[in-house]
Amino acid sequence: MGGAAITIALQQLKGFLGIKHFTKKMDIVSVMKSVFGSIEHGWNWQTIVIGASFLAFLLSAKYLGKNNKKLYWVSAIAPLISVILSTLFVYIAHADKEGVAIVKHIEKGINPLSVNEIYFSGENLLKGFRIGIVAGMIALTVLFRVQLSQYLLLRSFFNVTDIDTSGIHAFEELYRSLVKRDVQLVLANPGRLVLDKLYSSGFPDLIGENKIFLTVAVLADAVLTCSPKIVQEV
Repeated sequence: MGGAAITIALQQLKGFLGIKHFTKKMDIVSVMKSVFGSIEHGWNWQTIVIGASFLAFLLSAKYLGKNNKKLYWVSAIAPLISVILSTLFVYIAHADKEGVAIVKHIEKGINPLSVNEIYFSGENLLKGFRIGIVAGMIALTVLFRVQLSQYLLLRSFFNVTDIDTSGIHAFEELYRSLVKRDVQLVLANPGRLVLDKLYSSGFPDLIGENKIFLTVAVLADAVLTCSPKIVQEV
């Protein structure tokens, strides 16, 4: 897992250095080539200054909150302050015209209705119905405060064709936070590329290979297999 952590950290240099064209490969050699191969024309010094300044601010706030319990709120509010101040600075200084990446235009309003995209036919209709029933039973259990010793979080990879090291790292953090709450993490329907990268990072060893289900056909069975106590108590 140490190698994956190093690769994840190195890939964050894309945003920190303002590199626009970055490799999609996960190995350290490719990442390092992409980083140092962009020194002359790829690095953006404005982005580096902004990133380094607010990184120092966040680390200082974390240190302050850790060593002074009365100022715990400083580390909690620091990320929000960083977002507000950095956005304000980029807007006032027109830093986006100097190559600093911004979100740009965001469409107003709410997303259009997608009811017309729902299909009540096909081979997966019954399976989806089973999933809905089980999910509803679990929701009712929580609603009526039935004492359960274990919960389950399902994450489907439907329509997810790829995952990078940042995504894998996010899943690792999610898993660790769920373990503290006695919640199981189950992955379903990962594509071949996603599955290969998960195994390359050692993620299945972390959560257990029996928590990864390859097809939608066994998605409902994942609930019954990994959390039978919930179903029985319902």
